[in-house]
Amino acid sequence: MLFDIIRRAFRNLVRVPGRTLLLIVVLGAIVGLAVTGLAVQAGAQLGLADAKRNMGNEVRLMPNFTAARRAVLGGQSMPDIPGVPESLVDSLAASGYVTQTDRAVTAMATSPDLTPVSDESGSGSLGPRLRAGLLDGFQVSGNSLPGEVLTSGRSERVLAKGRLYTAEEVASGAAVAVIDESLAEKNGLDLGGSFTLESLDGLSSETFTIIGLTSDVTPPEGEMTFSSGAISGGGMGMRFSLFGSSNQLLVPYTAAQRLRGQAGELSTAVFYLDDPGHLGAFRSEAESAGIDSEKYMLVADDAQAQAAAAPFEALEGFTRVGVVALVIVGALVVILLMSLVTRERKLEIGVLRALGASRGSVAAQFVIETATVCLVALLIGGLIGGFAAQGSAERLLEREVAAMERGPAGRTAVLPGGISIIGGPAPTGDEAAAPDISVRFGWRQVATILGIGLVLATSGSAAAVYWGMKMEPASILTSRN
Repeated sequence: MLFDIIRRAFRNLVRVPGRTLLLIVVLGAIVGLAVTGLAVQAGAQLGLADAKRNMGNEVRLMPNFTAARRAVLGGQSMPDIPGVPESLVDSLAASGYVTQTDRAVTAMATSPDLTPVSDESGSGSLGPRLRAGLLDGFQVSGNSLPGEVLTSGRSERVLAKGRLYTAEEVASGAAVAVIDESLAEKNGLDLGGSFTLESLDGLSSETFTIIGLTSDVTPPEGEMTFSSGAISGGGMGMRFSLFGSSNQLLVPYTAAQRLRGQAGELSTAVFYLDDPGHLGAFRSEAESAGIDSEKYMLVADDAQAQAAAAPFEALEGFTRVGVVALVIVGALVVILLMSLVTRERKLEIGVLRALGASRGSVAAQFVIETATVCLVALLIGGLIGGFAAQGSAERLLEREVAAMERGPAGRTAVLPGGISIIGGPAPTGDEAAAPDISVRFGWRQVATILGIGLVLATSGSAAAVYWGMKMEPASILTSRN
């Protein structure tokens, strides 16, 4: 009995190939779009998680620049700003949420042995206006994590020769330095060479040995930035990157402390959290530790993380709604098609019933036919959707990024503490790079695709069975006569 029903169902599918092919094409298109949407959604979710994990876990401790901002906006000179006590950094670094801490000390210094790399455009130097007397000399940047100085702000710098200073040299305060290769070339220096630095107030000086040379690969249009990096001299602890990095000297932060003459103080500290979700808890710990908000501020890169995550959030929401809408529309289309097909086959139904076929056997035939068509469509649509998923994901993400980039002309570069520089340059390097997305097929996506196929098959079968059961053989054959 069951074999006869199956044979009858497959015979009917082959007997009218055009109708069968139409159903497969329509259902395959629906399934293919759904597969693409699910893969893009999963890729967007993965990209969203990566963006939050990689860009939302940094918290910077720095002096509170509210008073300085008011003075600058009021046309006054920059007031002295005290550094961050290293004891405060130690207490916050002991948090269970912190995986590592970068301690930074920066200062301005002069050197009787070094001639700065100059460029009237300001590229690769302090710039003509800064050299004219506002700030003269070299920017000395000290960090406890030497790798961070190569990636600060929008600067793109690579180690061209030698090495960076080690954790042991940081702990001991070794007088070693990493300088730009153009500065070394201008002054006839190489690895193993030495030079003397003097603080601007003339109270301290020290001789440093060159252990590494860097090459600045920042695009020219990206050099005038106001981001991380630092200037500190005469008590000033305000951080921003200078015009280029040729005259920036990289040293252990402990050596920079000696040169600055402010032992136990930092310009800033960056805490790397184990999870962006612990930001609130870390802030609470800092408040419990008695941090003075009038003197110091904790700045998290929430805005940066949100900006990086925004395209993925938009894409994930779009695909989620799109897949749901597609399944609903697909089910309605299948119901309509199967209803039309079943009503066109009323003579066949009447003959089968007249020959003794039960209602159940006729219904089973329709179910087998619908399930077969849906299975073939699921396989074909799944393959097509899988191949199209990566390209579709990239195009959709580019569209979301482009939509978010459209807005008022010009940019605003924000200094720590909230001081804004209007009309900053366009982003370069990593900031300008389009975010990457990789589609993903996991068990959840496979299960969802099978569920969509089941919904379509059930909808089509229900429509076919409903109309088939409404037809009586006597009335069908009588109407034909």
